[in-house]
Amino acid sequence: MTLWAWSVGAWTKPVVKRACLDLQDLADQSVALLLWRAWRAAEGRPTSPDLIQRAANIARPVETGILRPLRAARRSLAEDQPGLDNGTRLGARDQLRAAELDLERALLEALEALPSIPSGKEDADVASALEVLMEIWTASAPGDQARGLAATLARALARAPA
Repeated sequence: MTLWAWSVGAWTKPVVKRACLDLQDLADQSVALLLWRAWRAAEGRPTSPDLIQRAANIARPVETGILRPLRAARRSLAEDQPGLDNGTRLGARDQLRAAELDLERALLEALEALPSIPSGKEDADVASALEVLMEIWTASAPGDQARGLAATLARALARAPA
């Protein structure tokens, strides 16, 4: 199953969506990377720390330079904006949402295309795998809240469509 199809299936689970958004908003994580890493674990694909770093290097400019500003603009359009017609504001918000989704899909496809490189020891479970990814992404160990959210996400994804 492609990463995009798997991610769309996983995203339909409210607990997956909430945990991903909380990790994004509260722990500065990349949802695309979280889903990529969980998908690789679910598919039994080897994932070394070097491969995670390569994935982070692909995701970082897209996340920080494009998706975050786009997301901030979309979110600001959720509120009334003095001087803007509501129809225009909401239409622009929908266009930004569509652009954000297109870019997220393109990022997931780029991550999926990364070749598997046999690694030594694999993480024992998805929660541990996500913790390693979060540490590489932020260059620091995840806090208790982030670890709890990763565990919640891992449990929910264990029941995601295969």
